[in-house]
Order: sequence, then structure tokens, then C-alpha cells
Amino acid sequence: MELIQKDASGQFLLFPVRGFGTRKPDKPPPAHHGVDTSQAGAQAVAAKVPSRKDLALRLIEAAGDRGLTNHELAAATGWLLASTTPITSTLASEGKVKDSGRRRPSPSGVASKVFVVAKGDRM
Repeated sequence: MELIQKDASGQFLLFPVRGFGTRKPDKPPPAHHGVDTSQAGAQAVAAKVPSRKDLALRLIEAAGDRGLTNHELAAATGWLLASTTPITSTLASEGKVKDSGRRRPSPSGVASKVFVVAKGDRM
């Protein structure tokens, strides 16, 4: 599945990808507080949590050395920016992605970190 392509000018194009992956059976369900609505909510998101992290890693990998910012990841997936930031933070803390040291402007013009797959962790 081609997630990222270049246009005629060499710019990268990101494509929304939904429904990627499935929950891994060895992953515990999200935490809840024993309340029936919390349990239902935890079960509803259980299938999405690992697949979002997996998709984010695949998209950052597919971007190669160009990498992705959180804003670009949000645009590619249709997720809210507030959803991408904890995912890239988790991937970074696990050593799967890293801050490339480069910055690109966000839609508001503020510099955003560019994440790339950590060396030796290419898929």
C-alpha cells in the first residue's frame, strides 16, 4: 500500500489511510475505572490504540529522510493534532522514532519538529 507519493515537482503527497491494522492480542486493554461507561469506552478504543501507533510509525517510515511533523501526520490520517502528539511522543520514548533536528513551519507558521524513524529501526 503506497502511503506517500511525490507529485511532479518532487513534493511529497500524504494520503489519508483509515482502518489500518488490528489490535494485537498481547496488548492489554486501555485502563478504566470499573464504571460501566468507562469499560465500554475502553473496549471501544482498544482496537484503535495499537493500530494508530503502528500506522504513525509506517507513515513516518514511508516519509524516509524527509520525515513528518505532527501536523503532517494529522493531515495524512485525519486525526486531531491532539491525537498525534502523544503517539509520536510514545514512539520517541520507545526509541522507534526520533527528532531529526529539523523544523518545518506548522499551518500557523510555528516551527514543528520533524520526526524520522530511528536508525536501525527501519521496517
